[in-house]
Amino acid sequence: MAIIQAFSSVDVPERIIRESNIKELIIGMSADQDSVQSDARRLERLRKEKKEGNFIGNWWNDRDDEVQDAQIDLNKSIGRLTQKSSQLLIVNTAVSKILNDQQNILLNQQNILKQQTQTLEEQNHRILHQQNRLSEQQKEINAANQGLMEAKGLTQEQARKLVGCVVQVTQAEQKIETANEALRTLLNQQLQASVAQCTGTLKQGFAEQTERHSALEKQLSDSLLTQSQRTATELERFASNALDFRSLVEQQLQDAASQCIQTLNEGLTLQEESHHAFEAEISQTLSTQTQQTAAEMKQFASNASDFSTRVEQQMAAHILAMQNKTEAQDAETQQMRENLSAQSMTLQRDMMAIVEQKTLTLGETSTRLELKHDTAQLEQAEALATLQTLFESSLQQLTTDLSSKADDLGNAQARLQHLQDTQKKNNFRHRLALATIGCLSVASLCWQVARHYALI
Repeated sequence: MAIIQAFSSVDVPERIIRESNIKELIIGMSADQDSVQSDARRLERLRKEKKEGNFIGNWWNDRDDEVQDAQIDLNKSIGRLTQKSSQLLIVNTAVSKILNDQQNILLNQQNILKQQTQTLEEQNHRILHQQNRLSEQQKEINAANQGLMEAKGLTQEQARKLVGCVVQVTQAEQKIETANEALRTLLNQQLQASVAQCTGTLKQGFAEQTERHSALEKQLSDSLLTQSQRTATELERFASNALDFRSLVEQQLQDAASQCIQTLNEGLTLQEESHHAFEAEISQTLSTQTQQTAAEMKQFASNASDFSTRVEQQMAAHILAMQNKTEAQDAETQQMRENLSAQSMTLQRDMMAIVEQKTLTLGETSTRLELKHDTAQLEQAEALATLQTLFESSLQQLTTDLSSKADDLGNAQARLQHLQDTQKKNNFRHRLALATIGCLSVASLCWQVARHYALI
C-alpha cells in the first residue's frame, strides 16, 4: 500500500502527459528494441569478421572503424530504448494516480448514500412521533366524548345531537385514518421505488465494473505471460483499456450518483409536502371539531337549563313518562358509549400495530440497504486493490525486465570493451610481427644482392 500511495501521490506534469503519445511511444519502443537487437547482431558479426581476418584484411576493409561505429550505434539505440522506457514508467504512474482518485470518488459517493439513508431513518422517526401525538389527541377526544356521555338528564333532541357529534367524530377519525393510510402508502411507495432504483443502478454499475475488472485482469494476465515476446502490443492494449475503463466508470458513477440524489431529493420533497399537508389537515380538522364540540356543549348547557325549568313546571304531570324515557335513554346511551369505546380502542390498537409494523419494516429496509452499501463498498475496494496489485506486479516485472536488459547491455558493453582492448593488443602484435617480417625480408634481399655482387 505504501508503494501504491507513493505512486498515486506523485505529481506528473501535464506537459509530459500531453506530449506522451502512447501509441507512438509503444511503436517507437518496439522499433528501438528491434534496432538494439539488429545493432547487437551487426556488432557481433563485425567482431567475428575482424577476429577471423588478418591484419592486412582488417586494415584494408577498415574493420576497426566499423566495429567502433557499430558500438556507437548500439549505445544510441540503448539510449533511445531507455528514454522510451522512462516515458512508459511516467505514464504508468499517471494511470496509477487516476485509479487512486477514482477509488476516492467511489468512497465519497458511498458516504453520501449512507448519509441520505440516515436522513430517511430520521424522517421515519419523526413520522412515528407524529403518529404518537395523533394517538394522544385521539385519547383526549375519547375522554371528551366520555364526559359528554356521562351527563345526566338528556333529552331526545340532545341525544340526537350527541349522536351527530359522535358521527362527526367518527367521520373525522375516518378522515384521519384515510389520510394516515394515504400518507403511509405514499411514503412506502416512494421509499420502495427509491430503494429499488438505487439498488438496481448500483447493482448494474457494480456488475459492469466487475466485468471490466475481470476483462482487465485477464488482459493483464495474458500480457504477463507473453510480455517477453509481445511487449509493445500488450502495453498498447493495456493503455487503451485503462482509458476506456476510466471514462466508463466516471460516466456510470456520475449518472448513478445524479440519478440517486435526484430520486432521493424528490422523495424527500414529496414526503415533506405530504407531511405538511397532513399536519395542516389534521390541525384544521381538530380545530373545527373543537369549535363544534364547544358550541354543542354551550347549546347543551342552555338546553339543559331550559329543560330543567320545564321539568320543574311539568314534574307532577309527566314524572312517570320521564322516568321511563330516562331509563331507555340511559340504556341506549350506555350501549352507544360502550360501542364507541370498543371501536376507539380497536382503532387505536390497529393504528399502533400498523405504525409499529411499518416502523420495523422501514428499519429493516434501512438496515438491509446499509448492509448492501457496505458490502458493495468492500467488494469495490477489494476489486480496486486487486487491480492495483496486478498493475503494481506488471510494473515491477516490467522494471525488472528493463533492469535485466540494462544489466545485459552493460555486460555486453564491458565484453565489447574487453574485446576492443584485446583487439588493439593483437593489432599491435600483428603490426610488430609484420614490421619484423618486412625487415627480415629486406635484409634477406640485401644479403642476396650483396652476395650476388660479391660472386661477380
